[in-house]
Amino acid sequence: MLRQRDKMSQVVIQKIGIESATILSTLAVQAYRDHYLYLWQDDNADWYIHRCFTTEALSKELIDSQNAFFLIYHSQSLVGFLKLIYQHPLPDYCTDNSSSISPNDYLYLERIYFLKSAVGKGLGAQVMAFVHDEALKINASFVWLSAMDSSTKPIQFYQKMGFSICGTKHLDFPLIQAGLNGMVVMKKPVFPVSLKSENIV
Repeated sequence: MLRQRDKMSQVVIQKIGIESATILSTLAVQAYRDHYLYLWQDDNADWYIHRCFTTEALSKELIDSQNAFFLIYHSQSLVGFLKLIYQHPLPDYCTDNSSSISPNDYLYLERIYFLKSAVGKGLGAQVMAFVHDEALKINASFVWLSAMDSSTKPIQFYQKMGFSICGTKHLDFPLIQAGLNGMVVMKKPVFPVSLKSENIV
């Protein structure tokens, strides 16, 4: 179990396997409903939730060695989760995407979800410090992620953490609201410096 600490609060980040698929599913569904129902017609995200967050769907992802899932705890309560994909390069349409850069140089932060009750407590910065440390462990040169372009506050947070927009895309999912299917792709370089996080095994 890995712990991230600061003077104000304590975050515990725990890597999980397939045995935690049910817990992860329950958490993922709640966190998604807390933040993203507005994207869908009639606030009905059932299609997407069934596609991504059932125990069966998550079990398939959990057994893929390229993926890493982590549960996030705060004050001994489960408040969120994180999914990383190792050696996953930027999409071809992103700017500054050099063909000379190896896939090994990238760490993809595919999901960072918090329950609504955990937002605004400074936990995101601690989790991003953990992601930075994970990138250093695998000698990645960049971390990248995607965010809905309507998610103004998360985008501003990522920019504060050193990410910059390098591309855009649109989702073609059924039932998604017109005009709310846009995403930005963001990346940041990884430097071998501490982000003032403390990892304790």
